[in-house]
Amino acid sequence: MDYTDPTTVYEGGTRNIAPLGSRAIATTTLPIYSGFSLTIVDTNGTSLNERIAGVAFIDRAHRIDDYYEESDLHTCLLGMLYHVNNLVDQYVWACRYFDELHPRLRLPDDQGNTSNPRVSFEVAAFISAARRVYEVIRKIIWKNYYPAKKSASRWRSFESMMSALAAGADISPDFIDVLTQSWAEHGSRLKAYRDSVAHADPLDNGGHTCWMNQVDGRWRMTYRLPANPESKSRRQFDFRAGPDALTYCWQTACHLVTLSEFVIGYGRIGEFIADGPGV
Repeated sequence: MDYTDPTTVYEGGTRNIAPLGSRAIATTTLPIYSGFSLTIVDTNGTSLNERIAGVAFIDRAHRIDDYYEESDLHTCLLGMLYHVNNLVDQYVWACRYFDELHPRLRLPDDQGNTSNPRVSFEVAAFISAARRVYEVIRKIIWKNYYPAKKSASRWRSFESMMSALAAGADISPDFIDVLTQSWAEHGSRLKAYRDSVAHADPLDNGGHTCWMNQVDGRWRMTYRLPANPESKSRRQFDFRAGPDALTYCWQTACHLVTLSEFVIGYGRIGEFIADGPGV
């Protein structure tokens, strides 16, 4: 997707003029990193692209293998954001397409739809990439707080880590509370979506349907995810009550960048980043 003019993209894929209640998701007006077409912005307007560039940044000569896990976190976050960028592009494409087909709106409640499987591809890819962020965080915590133990005894998942930490750990309760809240509010739903994609059914209605409607006289796209991914059955999915895909992926990305910044700066993890081995 080419953005020849300064552009800000809002929820639903609308550009430059925000429909009532829509939040800015991406822009070309901030520096763009890593070959993206846009900068993805947090709810506070900061650049997620730039913030990810600073996650686990080692400002000294060092051996790469001393920081594998930290580098993996940076890579997973960047991959996650890459799919948000691609998803924004698909929403913008749909809105442009309807602008060309229906430049003059006949009725204030005109609606329509189109099919775009690329949206489904990017949603599935985002969910897998975002889910990996939690597992890399697990590895980083193990590395810094249980270095004497053999890797074979390392927690097998983020959930098993949380169970072990709840049973007693040499980690601040405040830190554990942040992880617990993150998993309850974001991780468990993300896991349910990923498990459905990987082991059961895709998260679409079979038609890759993108719904188009007008908000303040501008076309806006909605692509519903199921509200009940734990059912793992397309026949039982409730798409009417589920979140819009772009809004969900963007909000999840915002949270995981903030969580990663917190984890990387915490306790022994932050000390290792600041003062760990060099060459």
